Amino acid sequence: MIIEMSTAVSWYINTFGESTEPLMTSTVLTAPAKEIQTVFDNLSGLSEVFTAIGLVLIVYGTIGWVSYAEQSKSSTKGKQLFIFGVLFLVVGFDYNGFLQVIKYALGV
Repeated sequence: MIIEMSTAVSWYINTFGESTEPLMTSTVLTAPAKEIQTVFDNLSGLSEVFTAIGLVLIVYGTIGWVSYAEQSKSSTKGKQLFIFGVLFLVVGFDYNGFLQVIKYALGV
């Protein structure tokens, strides 16, 4: 059974109504961005948390890195803890800059 295009279009318009609104409006796209912005505004106290975690990881990483043999698995894990501690410490000291980079990446 072949249906003419004009018949199908008129049936669609009569059934669903004619809509000139696009499927995704700007409000749909900006709603998650506004929610992300409010989440970032409420996380202002995390700089102290990142700094403290960084210091603890640096101490534990240094102990693990220095106290075991050079090529042992524990020495490698200690080096990784030390590096992550430095990263957390850097983020903790410049938390506002870190948030600006995240906001820029997310387009908020």
